Amino acid sequence: DKVFIQSEVKNTSEFILLPGHGSIFYGSDYVGKTHLATVTPNETFEVNLGVDEMMSAQRTLVEKQTGNTGLFGSGKQTKFDYRIELSNGHDNAIDTRVWDRMPVSQNEKIEIALLGTSSPLSTDQNYLDDERKQGILRWDVNIPASSTGQNAFSLTWSVEVTRSKDIEITPLPE
Repeated sequence: DKVFIQSEVKNTSEFILLPGHGSIFYGSDYVGKTHLATVTPNETFEVNLGVDEMMSAQRTLVEKQTGNTGLFGSGKQTKFDYRIELSNGHDNAIDTRVWDRMPVSQNEKIEIALLGTSSPLSTDQNYLDDERKQGILRWDVNIPASSTGQNAFSLTWSVEVTRSKDIEITPLPE
């Protein structure tokens, strides 16, 4: 339910920033400490700047449907529909990276399929090569200014879990 501010910073000096701890300030506000790796001149790196109090996120399980599959009901299929609402109280639009997670099967008798999303998932190659394969969902979206309450930005997605009826699975969190 929290939205965090992240900044991409560039070392514009002619000096290497040595690895170690650093204090992070957002304007005049102290945010906390971080650990930096070695940063060469003209290299960019990401810094987390704490919670953005003007934004919020809320994930809701909208509907869960379970039914039988096959001619003789030889399997079970459960569909989960989710909604993520993002509120932006700022006077300007905000580029936002939204993360969620879907289940990943470790058993060939259990199939899991992402049925659809209201906005396309990120096309970032690093994300696609690593995190997407682990069931991580990522959207890179622009949240319009003053989109709060009834005007909150909404993402929806659905996942379907199919298995034979003799397979017991751990219930997914709602």
